[in-house]
Amino acid sequence: MSVNLYNSERYYDPTAYEALTRIEVEAKKAAFRPIVYICSPFSGDTETNIEKARMYCKFAVDSGCIPIAPHLFFPQFLSDENPKERNLAIFMDVVLLSKCAELWVFGDKVSKGMGIEIAKAKKKGQPIRYFTEACEEVTKMKQIKAIQTEYNGYLFRSRLEARWAVFFDACGVQWEYEPEGYDLGNGILYLPDFLLHNVAGRAYGDLFVEVKGHMTHKDSKKIKRFIEIGMQNPNEYGKSKTAILLVGNIPEGETMIDIINDISCKAYDDHHGLSMYNFESIDGDYFAAHPGVNKNGRFELFGDDCNYLCDMDVDKTAKAYKLARQARFEHGETPMKRRF
Repeated sequence: MSVNLYNSERYYDPTAYEALTRIEVEAKKAAFRPIVYICSPFSGDTETNIEKARMYCKFAVDSGCIPIAPHLFFPQFLSDENPKERNLAIFMDVVLLSKCAELWVFGDKVSKGMGIEIAKAKKKGQPIRYFTEACEEVTKMKQIKAIQTEYNGYLFRSRLEARWAVFFDACGVQWEYEPEGYDLGNGILYLPDFLLHNVAGRAYGDLFVEVKGHMTHKDSKKIKRFIEIGMQNPNEYGKSKTAILLVGNIPEGETMIDIINDISCKAYDDHHGLSMYNFESIDGDYFAAHPGVNKNGRFELFGDDCNYLCDMDVDKTAKAYKLARQARFEHGETPMKRRF
């Protein structure tokens, strides 16, 4: 049964609505478990590899996830020695992978089948996390640096950051890139990616933004500390002095409805105790936050409900996302800056 803004006598009752909505959201949060795809070797020493895959699945369950490990299931009736059946199994692996929130890769050896799964996940922009055989998370290929990208007078550390700058420009919001670093104590230093000014709505005023294509445990530790410092009372709702919106890849979708659905799905995924596109890192409320332009032409974060999303200018917001996704930076090209 959905929560209604009106009470049983049909009187407008926003206080009860907000209280019941928070109870409903907290219940969903407690019950939610993202589905993760377990990517590990099978061929070779199959007996040992099967035992390891079982261990990885147990680790995923203990981490609050639902594991999918096709190489523990398909070999029950498909032969890895039969090329036709092996190819069929790989095809079905990829289908199941598309239903998962993340791909978890275990071990330092990547088999041919694992390579296909990793390539498919990268092509679709699915988050990939890497673990040792002891289930300790590591940063894969950490020597490879993201491509630095110049845009609007700034040299961004990654192309993804530059795309978000294009989005903010298209939304007409004033921003600064890496405005100031912070000493969080205990040797922890943190440099937020963006600082937005004059944001409208419940995240009114200044708002930090952190762009993460992949969130590591080290990243989350810094961000959590930054959020905690700004929360006057963690048990009360209210905008933090260090309110920060966490974002990942530019949301996908041909229409604004598709984009909204994409954000809603990502907003409740767990990234080492943090959530992307969520008010939780802004004011403590575990509720999806949709970046966009309101009907007054100002940048705003809209709640995950039609009562909030109805104030969004869907045409201008959809155009802003499209500009960000399609921005070209190769060979000195500069994306056109548009304000609405």
